[in-house]
Order: sequence, then C-alpha cells, then structure tokens
Amino acid sequence: MSPLNVAILFCVGIFLAGGDFAMKTWSSSEQGKSIWYIFAILLYVVGLTAYGYTLKSVDFATATYAILIFNMLFVAVVGYTYFNDTLSTFELAGIVFGITSIAFFSFSKT
Repeated sequence: MSPLNVAILFCVGIFLAGGDFAMKTWSSSEQGKSIWYIFAILLYVVGLTAYGYTLKSVDFATATYAILIFNMLFVAVVGYTYFNDTLSTFELAGIVFGITSIAFFSFSKT
C-alpha cells in the first residue's frame, strides 16, 4: 500500500470518526438540532467517497481493515476527550496491535 493510500485511509478514518461524533451529539441533543445529523451524513459521504477512491489500487480487505483501525483509534480519542469514556488495558493493547497490523498489511503487498 502506497503512502498516499495510507494517508487517504487515515483521513477517511478521521471523517468517519467525525461523523460518529456528530451522530452521537445529534442523538443526545434536544429536538431541533438536526444540523448535527446533516453534518454527520456529510462527513460519512465524504469519507466513504475517499474510501471508494482507494479501492482502485488497494485490496478491499486491506483498505477496510485500515479504515476500521483508524476509525477505532479516533473514536477512542474523541470518546475519551469529549464523552469521558475510558479504555481498559486490553482495549488499548488492541488498538496498538491494530495499528501494528496495518504496517504488516502495508508491507506484505510490496
């Protein structure tokens, strides 16, 4: 996987995590705050469009796995920062192993 594709998938993870944040904010807000819902949908559309672009040159499984790991990382950071979520030691270890596995996926195709 080229560095450009890794960067694009990294950004896709950010967009999807932003969509998750906006959706969580919408779901816990008062009625009439549909701007968060619209913002979430826009972030999802942009992220998934970029994901589709990477599928031209990256295996489906590799691209999907990278997005899931990046998304999980960003959602964990946002959850900890804004929603006071906590992660166990095993969950943190899983994130570290997931990031490491992206490197293995990237180098296995070269």
